[in-house]
Amino acid sequence: MSGAVSLLLAIAAWFAVASVAAASDASGPPDGKAIYSERCAACHGDDGQGTDSYPSALAGDLPVSRLAEVITDTMPEGEPEQCTGADAEAAARYLYDAFYSPIAQARLRPPRVKLSRLTTRQHQQTLVDLAQSFAWRPKRDGQQGLAATFYEGPGADANRKSAERIDPRVDFSLIDSGLFSKEFLFPPEDTSLEPIPRANKHSVVMLWQGGVRAPETGPHEFIVETNAGFTLHINDHREPIIDGRVKSGDSNGGRARINLVEGRTYHVRLSVTRVHEEDVTVELRWKTPTGVEELIPARALSPHESPELLIIDAPLPPDDQSEGFVRAANVSAQWDDAVTRVALETADRLVKALPELRKLPDDRGQAKEKAREFCLEFADRAFRHPLSDEQRRRHVDAFFDADLSWRQAAKLSLLTTLKSPYFLYPELGTAGAEPDWRVASRLALTLWDSTPDEPLNLLARRGKIHTRDQALEQAHWMLEDPRAEAKLVQFFRNWLEMNIPEPLRRDSETYAGFSSRVADDMRTSLELFVLDLLLSESTDFRQLFLSQEFYLNDRLATFLGAEPPISEELGDDEFHRVTLEPDDRAGVVTHPFVVANHAYYRETSPIHRGVFLARHILGRALRPPPVAVAPTAPDLHPDMTTRERVALQTSPPECQHCHVMINDLGFSLEQFDAVGRLRDQEHGKPIDPSGGYVTTDGQEHEFQHARELAHFLADSRDVQRAFVIQLFEHLAKQPIMAYGEDTPDVLMQRFEEHGFSIRNLAAEIAATIAVPPSPPSSGPQG
Repeated sequence: MSGAVSLLLAIAAWFAVASVAAASDASGPPDGKAIYSERCAACHGDDGQGTDSYPSALAGDLPVSRLAEVITDTMPEGEPEQCTGADAEAAARYLYDAFYSPIAQARLRPPRVKLSRLTTRQHQQTLVDLAQSFAWRPKRDGQQGLAATFYEGPGADANRKSAERIDPRVDFSLIDSGLFSKEFLFPPEDTSLEPIPRANKHSVVMLWQGGVRAPETGPHEFIVETNAGFTLHINDHREPIIDGRVKSGDSNGGRARINLVEGRTYHVRLSVTRVHEEDVTVELRWKTPTGVEELIPARALSPHESPELLIIDAPLPPDDQSEGFVRAANVSAQWDDAVTRVALETADRLVKALPELRKLPDDRGQAKEKAREFCLEFADRAFRHPLSDEQRRRHVDAFFDADLSWRQAAKLSLLTTLKSPYFLYPELGTAGAEPDWRVASRLALTLWDSTPDEPLNLLARRGKIHTRDQALEQAHWMLEDPRAEAKLVQFFRNWLEMNIPEPLRRDSETYAGFSSRVADDMRTSLELFVLDLLLSESTDFRQLFLSQEFYLNDRLATFLGAEPPISEELGDDEFHRVTLEPDDRAGVVTHPFVVANHAYYRETSPIHRGVFLARHILGRALRPPPVAVAPTAPDLHPDMTTRERVALQTSPPECQHCHVMINDLGFSLEQFDAVGRLRDQEHGKPIDPSGGYVTTDGQEHEFQHARELAHFLADSRDVQRAFVIQLFEHLAKQPIMAYGEDTPDVLMQRFEEHGFSIRNLAAEIAATIAVPPSPPSSGPQG
């Protein structure tokens, strides 16, 4: 009986396939939907959602031509000959349009804008700005270095000022400076009685002050190296972070750590006193969270005074980045506990600073009213709109009307504000407010990761920031703020995979001269490359791939075999923009850090480089390999080049569907070794840097070397579209399709119309988020 049933089923299956073929022959082109339903749906689901047999959904970004190849080679399983040629192409076109492509996926399963709390970065930036909104703002004019002042005699007496200037960095020798005569520094012997001791009479006070800008968020270690007495102040005008006025033993200086927030400029003051008849040398150094110890460079210093900023030591947990951008939709006990600790520390610091911030009078009653006014203003700014009567009663008056001291009332009010959902969930905080307040809040979060400043609040109070054109106008000037620059730099760090926890390490025998300092120079060089483009007038995205000018210092240039750009004034640590190997390099994909960062300890890695180009630059979706395979050890094939080994390792059919793209992209960078230097041979064989790429619309491109790859990327619609989507999601912390499936196309058009200006694109994105073209899809509130 079972044999008869099997025969009947086989006959039915044959008739089903035959009927599809007959229908195709009778009506012209094959019916892709019918072919998919008959031959594919049983395994992959009616809408490609997956089944128990094949749980992975059919979704991705392969072009129709590549999908047809995959279908021809693999489907139906065990009998791929049943679906080839025109049938495979028809099935590929159907599933691409119906459920496979990103647009089809967005149509079937529309992403939603989720109610989100502040991200860790937004929380940090917002707290700094809330506190600083009650203080003065520093001058910004682009000057670099520290203001240096020198005094003759004991103490910084203005009447004994000898000289003042701006020093690009603190690397100082008293004798070499030429500021004082040798007769003053080293007076002749004098045996006569003097009313002033010789050590005081010929002492010198050296003072450097201004601001220091943190390049990263986290602990920064400041180091003073000097043979004299000194004090170093960082973000505190009263108490030094290092007090070296009294030397202990053979110590020459000191060091201390302090948590700083990226993009912020902190007060710095270094005072050094010469009290003995000897030369004095002074160096001010630092070690950033991911950097190496170095002299603080001029680009991080400002000669203008800076106010004290709020510094919070309590840590916040990292946010989820599983979707390719930072998300803050989930709430955990760990996060709630961390937020509470941050709120407690913030309230304590603000209450301690309040007498000076608000010049509180001695009268207790008047002091309490002044403190109440402060807490009202603080809650207004924290909630991003004027308080309602109920909010005022709950967050402020309930404590100040109670029998509490002003300190107790202020601390409880600040704690309640900082733990309120109206503060922690910006969209919830402005939900009942006028549209102008929501637009101002969204702009500030998008471009600054913070709260609106007074100009934005003033526009909101006047009802002049609720249209898209008004939002766009404000976005353009907001991009001039250092906070916007810091957020864009953070995007490029993620996009170019610069956020490595420690400097690159390479085999010292294979790559003589490579060190953690050279690796840090490479990373700094890439960041300066990006900053140079962001601060340029055009900010042309294409120059990321076409520019042949790179930033090098003497050490990095020497390592790469280039002409050292030495500056006698600044020394060999400072970077200069130079043309580097123009016949072989162009833009970020050939930058020494990028190619070195995607390599192994001893060899290059075309796979790592290809995956980076595919995912980050071209925005392609890559699935994890079906089987974990260790790289083929070079010792097993000592005569093979890396290209030959990788081609051998990835030759099985199950690998080729992804590695056709990955390998062809990665091979094009093989002319650069594992430390980013140019090479033309490997194991005595000439390097073959040719490669290719099939675009998402099916066009095939070939390139013979890295520069051709770079020029292709500069003009690629895939690259431009991927950049638009990734920048949007970095700024919004939400999926772009949640704002409408045509949003990428609209922004692409505006990107092109404005000469591919990155800054203009950021402004357009901010305006789209602030005033969506139509209400975005909203998900469950929670």
